[in-house]
Formats: sequence, C-alpha cells, structure tokens
Amino acid sequence: MLRPRTLRARLGLVFGLTTTVAAAGFGALLLHQARRQLSIAIDEGLVPVATGLAQRVATEGPVVISGPNPELAPPSDAIAQLLGPDGRILATSSFIGNDRPLLRSAGADKVARLGRTVRHQTSIPKVAGGTAPVRVLALPVQVGGRPEVLVTGTSFDESLRLEEELEHALSLGLPIMAVAVALGGWLLTGAMFKPVRSMIEQADTISTREAGERLSISGGGAELRVLAARLNAMLDRIDIAAARERSFLDDASHEMRTPIAIVRGELELARSRAGDDEQRASLDSVLDEVERLERLAHNLLVLARSRSGSLTAGNTPVDLE
Repeated sequence: MLRPRTLRARLGLVFGLTTTVAAAGFGALLLHQARRQLSIAIDEGLVPVATGLAQRVATEGPVVISGPNPELAPPSDAIAQLLGPDGRILATSSFIGNDRPLLRSAGADKVARLGRTVRHQTSIPKVAGGTAPVRVLALPVQVGGRPEVLVTGTSFDESLRLEEELEHALSLGLPIMAVAVALGGWLLTGAMFKPVRSMIEQADTISTREAGERLSISGGGAELRVLAARLNAMLDRIDIAAARERSFLDDASHEMRTPIAIVRGELELARSRAGDDEQRASLDSVLDEVERLERLAHNLLVLARSRSGSLTAGNTPVDLE
C-alpha cells in the first residue's frame, strides 16, 4: 500500500477522509430527519381527515366510506377503509380494492381492543400495475355499538419524490463540498508549512565559515518559534565546539613545529657525525618520519586557518614551459 511521503500529503489525506466521512454522516442524518419530518407532516394532515370521518361513520355508518364522499374524491388523494376487529373489510373507498386491507388483523385487533392509534406505511395496487406507497392512520370507532377500526391513508409518492430529489442533491453536493474542503485543507497546510520551508532554506545556507548565521522565522505559531530558538541554541553549541576544534588544531600545529624542528636539527647533526653507513641509513629513515610530521603539522595549521577564514592566498610565479 502506497503511503504519502510528506507530512503535508498525509495531513491532506486525513483531512479529506475525515471530511468525506463527516459529509456522508451528515447526509445520512439529513435524509433520516427529512423522512421523519415528511412522515410527521403526512400524519398531521391525516389526523383531521380521520377524525372527521370517524365522527361521520359513528353517526351515519359505513356508507360514509363506500358511498359518494367529497373528502375521498379527487382532487383529494385520501383513501379509507372500515375494518372489523379481525381485519375483515367492512367498507372501502372506491379507489382501492376490497381484497386487501390497509391494516393487518393483528393491528386491527389492537386498535379495536385497546383503543390505540396506529401509524404505518404500506402500499396499494395501481390501476396501471405495480404498487403505490401510502401512509395510513388507524383509530378506533364505534359503529352501532360495535368496536371497529377506521383506516385512512394518503399517497406517499410526493414524499418519496422529495426524498429522491434530496438524495440526488446530496449525492452531487456532498462530494463537491468534500473535495472543496479537502482542497482548502491542502492549501491551509501549505500555508502552515511555509515557515518550515523557509527554515529549511535558511538551514541549507548556514555553513561553518559563517558561524554567525542563525534561523529566523516570521509568522507561524509559537511552536515554530520555539523550534527555531532550540535549533539556534544547537547552532550556538556547534559553533562553540567548532571554535574550540580550530583553536586546538592551531595550537597543536604551532606547538608541534618547534620540537619537530629541534629533533630534525639534532638528527641532521647526528647524521653528519655518523661513523658507518648503517647508522646513516637509520638516521635517514628517522629524518623521513620527521619530515612527515612537519608536513602534518603544516597541514593542520592550514586546516585550522581555512576553517577560521584567516587563510590568505599567496602569489607564486609558475613556469608553464
């Protein structure tokens, strides 16, 4: 699995995923609330219709439902059934069939026996085929002294259409919002890391020859300023250590040159007084090592001066022929 290499890319990925999950959760919650509010609105609209029909059914009988009734005729999409406690259809409006009750027998028994109001969603057959979703409200009613159940309903098509439109809008809007927020997070993290990039560029220009250079930060948060202060303190310690090293090399090269010169002089004097070839060969070998020490001391001195910036270049004529 490929992982983002930079911290900015990782933060951008986390920001995008978090935004996507949050947007999906928000969309799901919004759809749930929309469905709930639509159901509540439909139920509130059914209550006065059901109450009015129940009063008329109690006084006029089932003919209120099966006969002509402006409350159950177009343009109203309301439907009604009168059920017995066993779920048997006693009367039904003209727009639904007589073979399918809007409420099951168990529900009808509970409404008739316990006097409870029941709300739920079901479907009815369409004339052109298929089924149509309806929201129904069942309440108890007394007809001729007998407990029966009045079920009223209304089409749920408009609510489903509104839900589909909302789902379509969310399916288009939420991804766009998630991308926009993720892009904004990417740009924001870029602005946040701008002082860090500035510190990196300054760090690349700092060298031991220019020991006085330090990191400076403009803008950024307190954390970056603390980081810059800590890095500058570390550079101070490095400069102190480098200065001590240069001082040691300079002192060591100076101190070594005098005893080496004395040893060289003594060896050259001893060689001039050597009595046989074996002694002169031994002294020549020792003189070679002394010369190596002289070159080492000279090189240490040059190194110390070059690091301190005090090394001066000389002009020496060179024969190119």
